[in-house]
Amino acid sequence: MLLCGKRMRSCVVGFLFLFVSVATAQAEDIATIGALGTLLPESGLVRVVGTPGTSISQINIKQDETVEHNATIARLSNHELLEAELKSIRLEYDILLTVHKHKVNLLQLAVDNARLRRNRADASLNKYLALSKNAQVNAVRDQRRNDVADARHALKTKEAELAQAIDTIELDKKKIQLQIEKAQINLNSADVKAPFSGLVLDVPGVVGGPSGAGIVVLADISQMMVKCEVYEGDLGKVKVGQKATASGKSLSKDISGQVVKVGREIDISRKVAIVWVRLDDSIEAGKFIGMEVNVSIQH
Repeated sequence: MLLCGKRMRSCVVGFLFLFVSVATAQAEDIATIGALGTLLPESGLVRVVGTPGTSISQINIKQDETVEHNATIARLSNHELLEAELKSIRLEYDILLTVHKHKVNLLQLAVDNARLRRNRADASLNKYLALSKNAQVNAVRDQRRNDVADARHALKTKEAELAQAIDTIELDKKKIQLQIEKAQINLNSADVKAPFSGLVLDVPGVVGGPSGAGIVVLADISQMMVKCEVYEGDLGKVKVGQKATASGKSLSKDISGQVVKVGREIDISRKVAIVWVRLDDSIEAGKFIGMEVNVSIQH
């Protein structure tokens, strides 16, 4: 009976030793590196500004609103002036077309008349040449031939003037069209557009205030990340592709993720480097942009 008790105690001790060994091995397999991190959009925070030297005349969005790409978020003070400049250039363009069209019509009429005179001169010469040799007078024949030459020269001159006028019109049109395009671009710049679809985090700009200081702060929260600060002594253990978990008091749950970038530059004063973790649940993380979280990186 005593022998059986000793054997039982020996078995229990052996089992406990084996359990502890397995648990220790498992703990080593899932060892983690701790770090502090900040929740940020993968594309970062974008401060949208206007043209230097202008003020804000209108703001179309509010904080916490979502905006679509290329939506007008604000209008600048130079909008009316640039709009007037564009209208003026377009009016100049319309006047140019009218004037040139009239000039071309007159030149075309002159060409038609010159062609008619040439045809008449040709017909008169041919009719005279059809007479018998005895009925022809050298002086008259030479005069009619000169008339044909003069008519042909006059036609070529008018045709050249018409061609030159058309070329000038096209050149003038292109010049003003370029001015219109430039004026349109300038006018478009007076309407500040959203550079991407995202969330309005802040509206530091005010109507009447300078646009160059910043109008709104936007973020694309469709993909969130954690910007971690990892101690330099642990950097050798961190690799791209490792699993990670972010946790914080305000988060409703821990959020899993994956290391996507390991920084090479060490902050000498703080002995840390930046490690980026892409999160799997951007909806939860997107509620708390800029919040500090605890990060565990498995290695």
